[in-house]
Amino acid sequence: MMKRFHFLSGLPRSGSTLLSAILNQDERVYASANSPLLDMLYYHEQYWLQSEQGRANPKPDSLTNVLRHMPHNFYEDVCRPVVIDKSRAWPNNVERIRRVFGYDDPRIVCVTRSIPDILASFLKLIHDQPAGSTNFIDDTTMRMYGRVDDEARCEYLMSDAGIVELSMWAMRQGWDRSSDRRHLHVLEYDDLVADPRRSVERVYDFLGMDAPDLDFDNVTNPVEERDEVYGLEGMHRVRQRVGRVEYEVDRDLVNRYNGREFWRSRVSNVFKLSDYKRVDDQITDSVTQAVTPPPRDVEPNMHRYIAIHSEFLSLEECRALVEYGKRNVGETQGVFDPSKSTDKVIDFQVDEQTRNAQIVNVSEALQADLRSVLTRAVKSYIEPAFSKRVHSAEPVQFLRYGVGGFYKPHCDGEALWRSGNRLEWRRNTDRDISMVVFLNDDFAGGVLAFPEQGIVVPPRAGTLVAFPSSHHFMHGVTPVTSGERFSLVSWMDVAKAAAS
Repeated sequence: MMKRFHFLSGLPRSGSTLLSAILNQDERVYASANSPLLDMLYYHEQYWLQSEQGRANPKPDSLTNVLRHMPHNFYEDVCRPVVIDKSRAWPNNVERIRRVFGYDDPRIVCVTRSIPDILASFLKLIHDQPAGSTNFIDDTTMRMYGRVDDEARCEYLMSDAGIVELSMWAMRQGWDRSSDRRHLHVLEYDDLVADPRRSVERVYDFLGMDAPDLDFDNVTNPVEERDEVYGLEGMHRVRQRVGRVEYEVDRDLVNRYNGREFWRSRVSNVFKLSDYKRVDDQITDSVTQAVTPPPRDVEPNMHRYIAIHSEFLSLEECRALVEYGKRNVGETQGVFDPSKSTDKVIDFQVDEQTRNAQIVNVSEALQADLRSVLTRAVKSYIEPAFSKRVHSAEPVQFLRYGVGGFYKPHCDGEALWRSGNRLEWRRNTDRDISMVVFLNDDFAGGVLAFPEQGIVVPPRAGTLVAFPSSHHFMHGVTPVTSGERFSLVSWMDVAKAAAS
């Protein structure tokens, strides 16, 4: 049986074993434990390239033939058509996947977690080991620092030789290469345990497969590793029911390593909120949202409230639109002007201190195509994501941000109005859900930033992003530092649909 291969990677103690156990419920899928396959491919290739026999061999294609058969031979005993091989180093080997497996579009799922939580999980695991036992972390920590305590353990794990830092390095190699990043799907541990069904459905969607009906209350691990090799009993044991676990460790210690989550790409200082920052004694909520925002006291990682769908548009569609956009750049876009607006009249002004972007002039024929794109986005992704029926949507805007182009933090459906001595948020237009579709990623800067959540969505050509238009989802576009950024945007009203 010729198998289709996908790949699992990411950071340790971030849920890759849990995800594998869940995926192995699918009779079509075999998700492996930590696999030596990538190391075998690498060292076989290195031997060929470095040995006299290999370099002198008159049949160089023999190496490719050997490497291409190795994955299938390695998994010859697996009778399932889809294999997901797990290695921390896959993100740094996208080109190797193309050469060995012959895939133009490899798919690598990267599980991640905050660094303090990863360290806390390792420390809790070590604390739970039997007295007098040894493990690879403590053995290496003693050799490196001459002592074994939690501080030294964290130093080792985050050192250049540590498993956490090594895993981060490998993932970052793929993340920093824009041509490779589109092949990575980042799954946050917090999202997996908070909403496992939706998180796993997104994994299947990324892999191009239909998600089966899975049981998240009876999870077992059929490919449990021999943890005695690591000296850490229970390292790859999964709990029967998916859920979050808290650890009693020195949080001040592990929090020293906070902020290193490069995949979250914290917003730069230019995007700190000023007048827009919520201050309870100055700003009040005056409108009930059609799409219920998250409570104010939830933890700050809001990824699960922002719907992201990669490859909504094909690269061919994106390239055609970008070429059109470059030929048809129009006027600078305006922004809402509260000083000239009333409850009955909404006025806009060009303010390049707030927004520097141009509209692309769209022909009637292209506008018809964009209406079809919008309908597909609404019916296939936005309505299911928010469990709302869209009543109406504004015509798609085609936008261009050149070098220096940006949009300061703002919200799409509300604005700050002054009422006497108070500022309050008011709904200023019929917008409940906002949509952005990235058309290219061959530029620097220009990420979609959510300052209050402290996260950004890096642009990837073809990706659709949707989120509530309320001030709870203040957002902006960071300055473009090179190239041109093209995107499609629209806004939807769901209030009437909700009322009906």
